Amino acid sequence: MKTVNKYIVLSLILLGLLSSCKEIIEPDITKKVVTLKSPSDSVTFTSLSPTFSWEPVEDATKYNIQIASPSFAKITTLIDTVVSKTQFTKQLFSGRFQWRVRAQNVNYLTDFCAPRYFVIDSTLDITKQKVLLSNPLLSSYINTATVNFTWQSLSMAKTYSIKVIDSVSNEVLLSKSDLTITNSSYTFAKSTSASWYVQATDGLTGSTKFEYRNFVVDLDVPTNSLTTTDNQTTAGDSISFSWTSADKYYLTDSIVFYNADSLTRSSKYIPVAVPGAKLYKLKDKSSSKPVVGTVFFWQIVTVDKAGNKKYTVKRKFTW
Repeated sequence: MKTVNKYIVLSLILLGLLSSCKEIIEPDITKKVVTLKSPSDSVTFTSLSPTFSWEPVEDATKYNIQIASPSFAKITTLIDTVVSKTQFTKQLFSGRFQWRVRAQNVNYLTDFCAPRYFVIDSTLDITKQKVLLSNPLLSSYINTATVNFTWQSLSMAKTYSIKVIDSVSNEVLLSKSDLTITNSSYTFAKSTSASWYVQATDGLTGSTKFEYRNFVVDLDVPTNSLTTTDNQTTAGDSISFSWTSADKYYLTDSIVFYNADSLTRSSKYIPVAVPGAKLYKLKDKSSSKPVVGTVFFWQIVTVDKAGNKKYTVKRKFTW
């Protein structure tokens, strides 16, 4: 009976190991094929910024897209990038192109799918083009007063115009035209929500529509304070900590523990994120609980969406 039990235990251990390995090792996707969706083969674009899309591949985490001009057999220009989504938009130029995609995960790659051709017409009308904005990203949060705006160049464009508008007051904060570069900057005096717009012109009579994105400038540091008294002592195997925190663009609070010197991060109790909560109960029922009388320190770190941080004072507790 004991021998049978040993075999059962061994089998369970092996099953556990196999299960763990399955979680660690990525599935083999080498024989899978990427199916392209758009653009279709031999299509002609009237836009310099086509969007490429393809079907997702099961167990793939990223995709490698390549765009060659005029073809992969005779490359004069090659765009080679890796993306996590199943679509990609790129500012190009007039000419003939081929594109292809392969899927990948941590351990495996598929082959590139069969390439497709497309053409961008050399007699393009700039009014049918659009400027691709680079930074700031859509709906981003920024914690610096000076914001740098960048966009991709448009081959037909001679100059660019940029506007930055305060979304709260509708005040035009920045307005520049006849720019021959693809960047500009503005320094904000206070926190606010804003939008930025860019337009390209061909130097004659044509221009693109304004492309725009919204963003938030947050220069305000969160507020927080501890409501638990200093020099607490654990009762049994737990201790509670409480605090207050506030921020217009609040993201999360984290409780951080330190050793008795109040400077070295504790290896016994690691930082814990507690989004939305203002109370944390530290429990330790392990066999390796600290020796009675061991001193630790703790503090709260509040972070907002823009990355502004506020640290409370540190307070002591004794196990």
